[in-house]
Amino acid sequence: MLRRQARLRREYLYRKSSEEKQKNIQAKKDQLKRSLEENIPIHGDLRKEAIALQKRIEYEDKGPERAAVIGGFSGGANTLNSQDDEYRYAGVEDPKIMITTSREPSARLKMFVKELRLIFPNSQRMNRGGYEMSQLIHACRANDVTDFIVVHEHRGVPDSLVICHLPYGPTASFTLSGVVMRHDIPDIGPMSEQYPHLIFHNFKTDLGLRTMSILKYLFPVPKADSKRVITFANNDDYICFRQHIYKKVCDMPVPDFLKEPLTLYELAEQYWDLRAYPTQYVFSLLALVSDDKLERDKCMELSSPEGQEDWLNYSRRPKRTVLEVLHDFHKSTSKLTIEIIFELFCTIKPRSFSIASSCLTSRGTRIDILVAVVKYYSKLKKPRLGLASNWLKCLRVGDKVYGWIKMGSLKFPTDTHKIKEYSQDLWHLINDKGAYIYISGNAKNMPDNVREAFIEDVFSKEGKLDLDQAKAMLASIERDGRLQVETW
Repeated sequence: MLRRQARLRREYLYRKSSEEKQKNIQAKKDQLKRSLEENIPIHGDLRKEAIALQKRIEYEDKGPERAAVIGGFSGGANTLNSQDDEYRYAGVEDPKIMITTSREPSARLKMFVKELRLIFPNSQRMNRGGYEMSQLIHACRANDVTDFIVVHEHRGVPDSLVICHLPYGPTASFTLSGVVMRHDIPDIGPMSEQYPHLIFHNFKTDLGLRTMSILKYLFPVPKADSKRVITFANNDDYICFRQHIYKKVCDMPVPDFLKEPLTLYELAEQYWDLRAYPTQYVFSLLALVSDDKLERDKCMELSSPEGQEDWLNYSRRPKRTVLEVLHDFHKSTSKLTIEIIFELFCTIKPRSFSIASSCLTSRGTRIDILVAVVKYYSKLKKPRLGLASNWLKCLRVGDKVYGWIKMGSLKFPTDTHKIKEYSQDLWHLINDKGAYIYISGNAKNMPDNVREAFIEDVFSKEGKLDLDQAKAMLASIERDGRLQVETW
């Protein structure tokens, strides 16, 4: 026992003695990576060591970087520098946790500790008794306990939680507030003991990453089919803890994107179209949940058939987005539930862009697309930016874009047919052969101009029809499905 403690102490002192040297090496590696990423000359002091440092970056940093990506989902390491990292071997073995309380705990604190034992897999509860804290720590070290948790209370209410990673830290103290246990929730089922998937939100600072490591490595690596999810959401240094069980409902189809644990932030960033224009259905949903009489009456008016003109003036004509509507009706917005939010926001639709490649220069290895970057000002004097076009504009060289090529059903000639010049041939094809008309391109004036050209130059001139008869013929062709329009 004493020999083992002495050996661990020597190892710790050795790591601390080499810390300054490792810090200097890491600073040089960071400076070299910055020079390579920004394409600036390497500093003179680093030129002799550049090749050796680059090898160090490749062998020492690439592995932890990959582990950082994996760790955000399944519990691997999340530190890019493994030096002096107490959690470098986390995930190799499951954590072993001991939970105890302050002396003479109340009945509610004992109940809370029992729930903590269910929250943390592979944990054990120990009665404090009259033992000193140092005795408990020595006993845990001797039995290879990885983390030691102590829960305190104030007048029967759990108010703090201390987590100590063994053998030498770190130690973190958390203040508890608003504790709700299973026994406080009516009709709650049994707690799942599966290894949970973890979701951490807004832990981006150095302190946040350190805190995330302490909390994350209390849990073992989950299995892919685990149905249990635990979330930690940081809001101004207040961490909101929730645990969830997600179930598959047979009568409700779920998109593939939503078949894995996601945060609301990820949904807002990758799934919902927050720049969409609200329909009248949006206002009916707000009226459904609103407690404010003024906002509820206004939403009911805008969602009614009689209020369609007011809805057009408020929403469509000034091109007001759904986020701006939620900001205007903020009292109703505060009452939204997750089910209503999924009804409220529409999903981001895939965009189609024209390929403008030259097969002579690219030899089939490169695709160029034509994208008009949408940017204008609405009647409210607010900038309006196209979602997909501005996202493409902000991409950097080397970023990946996922897409697909949709093959067309027609092969058009290289030269555009002029309706007026070939009006006689067009009349023969449409009237005698039952030809089809396809209009594709700009949605502003082009479709109307093409229709007028067919009415005046083909049907009236070649078919000897008056204007009303020519319009009726074009309408009949469209009803029969022989006129199709695809414009944008």
